Amino acid sequence: MKYILLSLLLLSCSVGISQNEKISNQTLLIIKGLKKGNRYETAFLSEKTNTKQLELFNQLKKVATENELRQLTKHKNGVVRVYALKALEYRNSKGLLDIITAHINDTEVIDCISHGFEFVHTVVDKKCVAEIFVRTNSLTQSERKTIDSILIFSTNKLTYTQYMLEDIEPVPSYYHQIKKLTEKDLNKGATIALAKYRNINDLALIERRIIEDADVKYTNTVIDIESSIEFFPDNYFKNTLKILSKREKWNYYKAATVFQDSFSVNYLNSSLRQNSVNDYYREQKVKDIYKAIDKYKSPLFDSILFRLWEEDNFINDSLFQYLLSIDSLKCKNLAFKSLKATNSIDNSTLILVDLLNYVIDVSKDDATQLISEKIKSVSVHEFRYFAEAAQQLNHLKVSDSLFERYREESNGHICIPIVQTILSFESSALNEKLLIEIKSNKELSGWGLERIKVMLESKGLKI
Repeated sequence: MKYILLSLLLLSCSVGISQNEKISNQTLLIIKGLKKGNRYETAFLSEKTNTKQLELFNQLKKVATENELRQLTKHKNGVVRVYALKALEYRNSKGLLDIITAHINDTEVIDCISHGFEFVHTVVDKKCVAEIFVRTNSLTQSERKTIDSILIFSTNKLTYTQYMLEDIEPVPSYYHQIKKLTEKDLNKGATIALAKYRNINDLALIERRIIEDADVKYTNTVIDIESSIEFFPDNYFKNTLKILSKREKWNYYKAATVFQDSFSVNYLNSSLRQNSVNDYYREQKVKDIYKAIDKYKSPLFDSILFRLWEEDNFINDSLFQYLLSIDSLKCKNLAFKSLKATNSIDNSTLILVDLLNYVIDVSKDDATQLISEKIKSVSVHEFRYFAEAAQQLNHLKVSDSLFERYREESNGHICIPIVQTILSFESSALNEKLLIEIKSNKELSGWGLERIKVMLESKGLKI
């Protein structure tokens, strides 16, 4: 027993010494440099970003011991505390929960720079140390829940807490605290968190917060307001939405659409009837309405989807397939109409290809006439879709339009698809005419002409 007690005493002393070991001069020198720079820097591409602070941080990760880093999380300088934690994270150190918990109320504000590169902007801002500590990735799921539960009851208002409250499940033991946060407007995410409980006794409180937030008129408040109603779609909030529609410029399409009833339909149609400040705002409105309907699908909204296509030329690949299953005749008429006004179509889903294939399939003669006309004038960004579609048509009816456009062009992005299309017809007469047109067109030169020569040679033709 005497030897056991002696061993335990020695172990206790060694642990104490280990936890409070003297920080080496090499580590202290690094810390001195970090304090002098006095800002927390990160980089999107760390291997390609060289700054003094990042260089010192890399040295800290290599030189400092585990216990030194743990001691440095208590350093009087906030930048040093943060870098010490990040070095521990880098080493995948375990048992950081106590360190994070100790800094939940660490309100020191430090300068932060996130270095970007060619396609990512550099971001300069200020953050309190606690904000960085609680976002650590080195916690287990259980430890993360512990931190979140502490933050719900913390007086330190963090951006992290707001987003956490927006995402948190409605845990019964948190209800009263979340309601308290909502009542005192202590955290913007609290209203969303409270709505998830769907307690009818909270309707007036949630409405009050919604209306107060609407006065701010920021885009993120639209998201907060919509989320609150989406999580708690009580009929009580229909009147709230009516009040908001009369008061300010924002509309809450997802919040209205979640009801999936006549109120939703009337709300969306009323918004579509309103005049927009300019074309950009109209386009955004239409996109937002579509996103809301796409999230809360219902046959009740089919007429509005057709209206978006007919009045605003809003169509994409998935929407087209859906509407086609509802009313193919109407889709046929709208498809031809849209292809006559392609400059107002968002082709990010390559809807032009779908529409062109569709009109050719349902009415080849009408499609031939439309495509022949568009080939003469369609922009360079859309031309290749019409040229490729022309390959499915009677060449006698589209070749004249192709030759007419070629005579006027010097742009290889248009001339090359024309040559490809004419060669695809495999007509010796058209090939001969093509050679004459290529020789006559003195405007086309450079890479475009060289590509065309290669295409001709592959067919045994030569200028």
